[in-house]
Amino acid sequence: MNQPMHDDGSFEVNMLQRLQQKYPGTKIYIKNHPLTSKVKLKAYEKLSNVTIINSKIPAEIFISELNDSIILSLCSTSMFIDNPKCKFYYTFAIEEQNNIKRLKQYTAINPCEHVISANQIDAIEF
Repeated sequence: MNQPMHDDGSFEVNMLQRLQQKYPGTKIYIKNHPLTSKVKLKAYEKLSNVTIINSKIPAEIFISELNDSIILSLCSTSMFIDNPKCKFYYTFAIEEQNNIKRLKQYTAINPCEHVISANQIDAIEF
């Protein structure tokens, strides 16, 4: 679940590439926020084995229908919904190659017990 953070997408692309190395052959779906920039979309399109979802259907509907999935987001409220068939990770606390300046202006918190706040990419696991 991406967020319109006015960045170039390189942090998320790096993270997704690392996860593809860790879980080769795994399909990645990116549900775009309606305000996601074209720059970030182009960065995502460079990834292999990725499907980009450009739908105005709320992310919560997609989340409720998933099975055996990892759901990632910087800090989307769409992850407030719990789907016990999946694992949830906020990625705002990962500092490795995190160049999102907007995150440094705010204090992000995790109000959900079912969402793990990852502090490194390697902490994201099935």
